[in-house]
Amino acid sequence: SFRIVKTADQQITFERALNGERVRCVVNFGKSPTTSSLDFRPDLLWASGAVLSGSVLAMEPFSVAILKLA
Repeated sequence: SFRIVKTADQQITFERALNGERVRCVVNFGKSPTTSSLDFRPDLLWASGAVLSGSVLAMEPFSVAILKLA
């Protein structure tokens, strides 16, 4: 399945699920860095220009992060 979680001026977040596994993809399309405080502690599967520290996701401009939720 596919679900849009959040859209903002410069960021889009969506989830994909299949066979009991879920990943969340966060993309910063903007020219400014962003920081998001998450209400959970995911595993970082892959990132380009993004850093996950505990439950805080810091993203550089034009970056992406893929987080494992389940």
